[in-house]
Amino acid sequence: MEKIRALVIAAFLCGSVCHAFNVGNVVASHQGAPGSMFGYAIATKDGADGLIIGAPTDENVGASFICNEQCVKDDSGKLEGSPGRPCLYVINFNPEKVENRQCVDEYSEFGELQYKMPGRCFIKTGIEESKMVEPRCTFHNKYNSPEIDCAYGFGFAAVGQEFDETAIVDFSRSLGTSAKKSLLWRNYDQTYEGSAIARFGKGAVVGSPSRMRNYELAGRVMFYEVRSKEALKLSKYPLWTVQPVEAKVGEGFGSSLATGTFGVKNGDSDLVVGSPYWFEDGRPDLGRVTVFRNHRGEGIFEESLILKGEVTNARFGSSLAVYDLDLDGFDDLLIAAPYGEKGTISVYNGHSGGLRAEPSQIIKSEGYLNWYGLAMGLRNRQLVVSAPKKDFVDVLALRTPLKLTSFFRQFPEKPIKRNEFSVSYEFCYQFSSTLTESIQINVVCEHDQLRVENPKVFYSGLSLQSGRPFCQEILFELKQNPWLDHQHDLPVAIKATLSEGQDQIALDPNSGVNLARKISFD
Repeated sequence: MEKIRALVIAAFLCGSVCHAFNVGNVVASHQGAPGSMFGYAIATKDGADGLIIGAPTDENVGASFICNEQCVKDDSGKLEGSPGRPCLYVINFNPEKVENRQCVDEYSEFGELQYKMPGRCFIKTGIEESKMVEPRCTFHNKYNSPEIDCAYGFGFAAVGQEFDETAIVDFSRSLGTSAKKSLLWRNYDQTYEGSAIARFGKGAVVGSPSRMRNYELAGRVMFYEVRSKEALKLSKYPLWTVQPVEAKVGEGFGSSLATGTFGVKNGDSDLVVGSPYWFEDGRPDLGRVTVFRNHRGEGIFEESLILKGEVTNARFGSSLAVYDLDLDGFDDLLIAAPYGEKGTISVYNGHSGGLRAEPSQIIKSEGYLNWYGLAMGLRNRQLVVSAPKKDFVDVLALRTPLKLTSFFRQFPEKPIKRNEFSVSYEFCYQFSSTLTESIQINVVCEHDQLRVENPKVFYSGLSLQSGRPFCQEILFELKQNPWLDHQHDLPVAIKATLSEGQDQIALDPNSGVNLARKISFD
């Protein structure tokens, strides 16, 4: 089941601050059966070692897998019946057990009841140590195919609305189990409410990406309050709604949702909404993501940032994930564009001023047309990414930043006499960490950068022990024409990088990684 896959980590795109330590290399990979859509849905949880992977077309009926070092098919929740038999499975959500409540047999012919019968996907999301039961599905009629919308293993965090009922499911550690809500709409109302859901304040925000506004079908996001924590019942009607800015017809606003604190820590979360079908200038499915800053709570937002996709048909914003990647106390946002020639995940870092407008890192799939990033999950300092078109899931390590302290001292500690032809200095590096006792760094010292030809460069490999400074003295000679050499201060640039093979850590570029000094003359 295991097959390590390489990724291409694109060049880091840095604004004022570069966070090259966001996401590291692939540390594990899980492979599903060909054509099973393995990885269409994944479920993760901080503190849980395993992960759950859905494969909705495995053996034509769908399957889920519990993956640790190996992936094992989860048979704990299988219901009796022939493979592929269309039934309506309604599961009672109880923190202690899962109870199969109803199975509506297949009708011999279509009738009025069948046209009105909603498809339902309900899910128990208790990722425990060893097992989990996930979606059960659905009634089959000519308008609703379970193979398309509700197949086993299709969704863990949310499910879509079908005709006259809405099913909303939440995977959230704060909830502890699933919440569900059924709303009665007019027949054939395909708003797909429940396609995305995220915990927000005292309730949940719910995406309705096909909801009509002025006949635009642009989508909305609605907030439902949790009225009963024990039964996890949501309010009957939404308390407030959020609409897209300068809406485009069919942009799918609300197809993906996330919440996080990306800037000022005032206790209120910001709301992130994906519109993967947004288009511009005749370029379809570019996708965009809108970040609404929540200043006052209770749904009082202001539009703070719009992030736009740049690749036609890539559907930027199809999936979102939030995690404090760089351990600075602010959440960071990951945005996937899985449908391009190569799927990508863009990383946007939060800081005291809010979410940065430029990605600090772009992770790109090595393969082509594999839907890389269609599902993402974060747990235990790892990013889990799926590519269901090619039936694999990658696990990438999140790099933990180490802060270096550095020191530079010139000998002698005064300007160099103009008749001297050599200079020496000392540089020191130190780090402190509970994650590792030692690190290996490479140091490059570039001297006399104003030389007409060949500035002097010194290379050194150093082993640093946590809490212990390491110093090295460098002596170099001024071999060019002394008169020319002494006309200007001599710049010295020192740069430290991690040696290869240390994928779990990274040097914080905003600490003492780089030293720049000038040696002056009398």
